[in-house]
Amino acid sequence: YESYLKLKERYKGSKLSINKCKLAEGSLPYVELEFVEGTTLAELLDDYLKKDDIDGFHELFEEYVKRISYGEDSKVADYDMIFANILVNGKKWTVIDYEWTVEHPVDTKEIAFRSLYCYLFVLYLTLMQILLLIFAS
Repeated sequence: YESYLKLKERYKGSKLSINKCKLAEGSLPYVELEFVEGTTLAELLDDYLKKDDIDGFHELFEEYVKRISYGEDSKVADYDMIFANILVNGKKWTVIDYEWTVEHPVDTKEIAFRSLYCYLFVLYLTLMQILLLIFAS
């Protein structure tokens, strides 16, 4: 819940929303997250690659970098702001997972590099599974 409040403050006025979170009471306290519709940024990037549209991929990636860099000098950052953790619904982009929020500045380039690394690693694993299926027969 604290991460939500801190990220919400950092990105206030930006083009990046933080999924709403509220504290709930029960036998044990827990948080409730709002249901958000959309397509993951990873899936949108996949679509550009499937169409061999490198320019579209690059434009979307640049938009991602622009949006996550808002408030970069803030003393709070989400190190896990990877493509799979952002839902896009029209012009609205929502961060849906922010458990790796840290209370110190993290350079935008570092977060963007990690996002690309995670994205490409998943592509690599998918390719390896396909190759194993083809050649294991």
